[in-house]
Amino acid sequence: IGLKLDKDENYLMVSNSNFDIHYKGASVNVVDLNTKKLEKEKTILTSSFLSNFAYDDELNVFFVLSRESKEIYYLNFDGTKLTCGTSDTCDADYKLDLNVDSPFSISIDKENKLLYVGHRNDGYVSIIKYKTTAPYFELKRQFKINNFSGDVSDIEFNNSDKKVYVSSNYSKVITVFEPV
Repeated sequence: IGLKLDKDENYLMVSNSNFDIHYKGASVNVVDLNTKKLEKEKTILTSSFLSNFAYDDELNVFFVLSRESKEIYYLNFDGTKLTCGTSDTCDADYKLDLNVDSPFSISIDKENKLLYVGHRNDGYVSIIKYKTTAPYFELKRQFKINNFSGDVSDIEFNNSDKKVYVSSNYSKVITVFEPV
């Protein structure tokens, strides 16, 4: 579902969704672009229905969303291996329950260490502060965009004007807001 390159563009992170929920889980895989091989020992197991990534190239941290568990994951990448705790599943400090359905789209403000998450089914936006020490997330604010008649299809932070742009599949509107 989601793809994101590391800062050196040697590795591609791939979020797998598992739509049928048969295995009750999904994964983030690492593909070595030099060898064109999946690095199986670098796989991280997560909840089903993963979606999109954000990436802080200064910290070398990937963020990925799970629509099923309503969580966001903090994934460290040391240049060769992806981790989120002490095992191949993410420890509690490396994830945050958003308590709103279907987190789907994500954008990042690296300067202020903020993530903007758009929720697919209900028009909500979550603003999350991320940190370099555990616990790695702090939920700052959640709100519903009033003029949306459905979901948030995409969200984008503009570093130049410091505004967030939000689109919907069902509304012919792009909402713009300034983070507080």
